[in-house]
Amino acid sequence: ILGLAPLATVGRSASSFTIQVAMIGLSLGLVLFYVIPFLPFVYFFFGAGGWIKGIFEALVGMPLWALGHLRIDGEGIPGPKGMDGYYLLLEIFLRPILIIFGLIAGMAIFTAQVQILHEVFDLVIENVAGFTQEDMTDGTGTNIVGDASYLTGPLNNFFYTVIYTLVVYMMALSAFKLVDLIPNHILRWIGSSVSTFGEHTQDPARNLVRNAMVGSQAAFGQLGGALGGLMGRN
Repeated sequence: ILGLAPLATVGRSASSFTIQVAMIGLSLGLVLFYVIPFLPFVYFFFGAGGWIKGIFEALVGMPLWALGHLRIDGEGIPGPKGMDGYYLLLEIFLRPILIIFGLIAGMAIFTAQVQILHEVFDLVIENVAGFTQEDMTDGTGTNIVGDASYLTGPLNNFFYTVIYTLVVYMMALSAFKLVDLIPNHILRWIGSSVSTFGEHTQDPARNLVRNAMVGSQAAFGQLGGALGGLMGRN
């Protein structure tokens, strides 16, 4: 019995480790299958909401903008203090079109980036560990440089999957942020440095993945604990 006790401990540790790896894999699947396809809607929805907030800001700020036209010093009718209001009004009219353009541009860029990443990721994996000229053959003259299993084992494949998911998520954020970035900074092309209302809003998807990962880890952790308890009883 004493001789089997260490084996039982090792078995329980191995089963717990396997369950944790499975939980991480399920969390990565949650990000790839649910969170990332949901990002375009999140950015578009919050972008449209920011535009409506900008309209209400304009309604409140109109009397103050009218006061900017009362200045008689300076050049032009509106004066230097009232000119920024025209830029903000122009931004409100252009924002719906720019939001749609940013969504289309983000989807096109993200699709192209993912396609390229999918094509070159195997090549990156095969070369990231490095190899010598002697490693190019297996002793029988067969070239095995292109065999990914020769350079990576199951553990490496798991970690590369994690990296792949993180890279795809970062590409999705950088691409779909165009829904906000293009309307917020388009006025600089006409020499305006006025700050728009949307520039001060937080990134709506900044904490989306973190909250999803925390929730999935909590849910999958309970499932893993139940499976671990069943294995322990067996």
